[in-house]
Amino acid sequence: MSGDNQTAGGDGGGAARGCAGRRIAVLGLGSMGFGMAASLLRRGAEVIGFDPDPAAMDRLRAQGG
Repeated sequence: MSGDNQTAGGDGGGAARGCAGRRIAVLGLGSMGFGMAASLLRRGAEVIGFDPDPAAMDRLRAQGG
């Protein structure tokens, strides 16, 4: 793929690149969901998460989500 419009694929994380300023929702903040949310936050995305466990929500808020 070339250009600025990269998508997930064989490039090792193209979906997470260039996400600064984007608003992304993550439903389920267990091991996998929290890991994805934290990665997106590090790359500058605004992450809105949901989990029925209040502790998981607190954990995301502590990371800036």
